[in-house]
Amino acid sequence: MPVTAITVPILHANDAYHVSPVNADSGGGAAEFATVLDGVRDAATAAAAASENDEDADHIAVPPMTLFSGDIFNPSLESAISKGRHLVPVLNALGFDATCYGNHDFDFGVPQLESLTSQTNFPWLMSNVRESSGRLLANGREFHVLERGPLRVGLVGLVEREWLDTITSLPPGLVFEDFVEAGRRIAVSLRNEHRCDMVIALTHMRLPNDERLAREVKEIDLVLGGHDHFVQYVDAEAVGRGDRTGAVVVKSGTDFHDLSKIEVKVVREGEDAPWTVEHVDVEHLTVPPGTPERADIADSVSEIRDMLARKLQKPICITTTPLDARSATVRLGESALGNWAGDIVRWGYDVDAVLLCGGTIRSDLVYGPGEIMLKDLMEWFPFEDPMLVLQLTGDQIWAALENGVSMYPKQEGRFPQVSGLAFVFDPSREPGSRIVSVDVTSPKRAGPLDREAVYTVATREYLAGGHDGYTALVVDDPSKVLVDDENGLLMTTMIRKYLLGLKMMKSFAAFHGRSPIGAHSADEEHEHHHHARSLSAGGASDAGEPAHSSAVASLAAKVVARQETTAASQLALDCVHCYRDQRWSRLKQVATGVARLPVISPVLDGRIKMVEVDEENGAGVA
Repeated sequence: MPVTAITVPILHANDAYHVSPVNADSGGGAAEFATVLDGVRDAATAAAAASENDEDADHIAVPPMTLFSGDIFNPSLESAISKGRHLVPVLNALGFDATCYGNHDFDFGVPQLESLTSQTNFPWLMSNVRESSGRLLANGREFHVLERGPLRVGLVGLVEREWLDTITSLPPGLVFEDFVEAGRRIAVSLRNEHRCDMVIALTHMRLPNDERLAREVKEIDLVLGGHDHFVQYVDAEAVGRGDRTGAVVVKSGTDFHDLSKIEVKVVREGEDAPWTVEHVDVEHLTVPPGTPERADIADSVSEIRDMLARKLQKPICITTTPLDARSATVRLGESALGNWAGDIVRWGYDVDAVLLCGGTIRSDLVYGPGEIMLKDLMEWFPFEDPMLVLQLTGDQIWAALENGVSMYPKQEGRFPQVSGLAFVFDPSREPGSRIVSVDVTSPKRAGPLDREAVYTVATREYLAGGHDGYTALVVDDPSKVLVDDENGLLMTTMIRKYLLGLKMMKSFAAFHGRSPIGAHSADEEHEHHHHARSLSAGGASDAGEPAHSSAVASLAAKVVARQETTAASQLALDCVHCYRDQRWSRLKQVATGVARLPVISPVLDGRIKMVEVDEENGAGVA
């Protein structure tokens, strides 16, 4: 009996960073993911074998394919240490049939990426970006063809231009082909020249671009997307695809926690007729806590996991408030974690303002209240570019903030996180004209932003290079770069030095039996202790500055500006600015015996506000 229908099973994942579960309650982990993956894959393989043996069946199943949509080699703490090398045996053991490149796969440079992928046992696709020589970026493949039963399935790998602009390590002269044009060109070639019955696009793009690809390129049957860290299935009808039913775009979550089980039904009207997709079913599977590990993958990551546990499971402070590092928080609005980190950098560099972006803060989790580990800090800020100090005009700062809010409400990494600034934006306006007002909140420059004045601004080298659309931060005059990449500190270094300063001050207080900052009255002692335990105490200072910044300044301004440079207060400055003297050795001995950790309480203080429409009277409300 001729076969007139085939079920094609596909297993899909994307954006996996942590080989171990991030915490006991979250589930996930590469070895646990492998167990779930193998169970589903083995069942699909068995179903295909059974249908192959049924000679009278007109509807058969074929063996499954396992596909991945980019972002695997970074960012994670493990990757920061191994530069992605620890993931090669994991990927090979998982048994992927193909993957496309993601933006974070390039974080350690193209040569390192090519070295890593050359050791894997499956193809990497990069169909629409070429180097100036004409070679596909990172030696990727333009397409790949899989055979499943009587079917030939063509794969194409497509990326969006937006994230190419965010990568510092790419070679010059790249040639980008629009993903719709490239997708159509290659899909037509796969069907006509390579006799493919079905075409799948592996993409690393935001959902709107995946939907555009599915809507405009009918030659592509299914879009399996990465880059977004959520689970979503877009129905064919939603993008105007009346040629079939079921899902046409699939997003499969993140971090070895999620897996999409996809079944594509293809049909034909006669033995010589072409195969067409009739329907696509998708089931979301998760890797729950307690899932057994697959032994070989568990063994391949245990050594680095043990090493990380020894070095990084060390508490560095206690937070009394939750620290929300989720993308939906740091890429859409003000973040207590962004406020806290920015204020430390502003005080450490003694600048007027700090401009970071939501993409600086990683991990996508909520931490605390409770102990914060060194591991947590490194996962929040895994990037290795230093903090620079630039001289910028108010007009440049305004333009940078406009860029930061230009993509709202997309969860883009460019959304600003600031210190020393407070701004209001209106997302109903056109991009480029959304900033309503900007105020400088640093005590020395407090007041509305002067568009013609010059300010000192600390920012990441990455942003100062114009990436993520921050061309306003590019400084052509070297004299306006006050702290360059050779002399700048990593943000994690500045935070660790700050926390060490607080710890040393507690040690000094314990050693001398006095207030950490030399306060003499009971009221002063309470005030100084409060500021020492929090960069975000709530309320406002006498100067009208947000309490974060007032609290940061309390370690310097409340003491140094009043020239009350007691031994303890000066020690705090020494710790943060990395000065060393003979006091260190004695105080380190004291610190070893002090059980108390620095206590922080980051909060929101309203430095970023959004205009919302009051539905009753139509007025804008911040």
